[in-house]
Amino acid sequence: MIAEKISNANKETLERILSAQPTLTRVGIAGDEIPGMTKKTILHAGPPVSWERMSGPQKGAVIGGLI
Repeated sequence: MIAEKISNANKETLERILSAQPTLTRVGIAGDEIPGMTKKTILHAGPPVSWERMSGPQKGAVIGGLI
């Protein structure tokens, strides 16, 4: 029963994603648009994380980006 609910939810989610029509509404400078962003802020595809809590590969990616 739960597997069927999950399957149905996944199907609906995929339908919504595929039928969506994203629209660009504006463009701005990240430092002006992102609250709390500073010149030392590093953006990445995950939730906020301190340097101490980053994984080794993530730290390596940040260092590589800075170089």
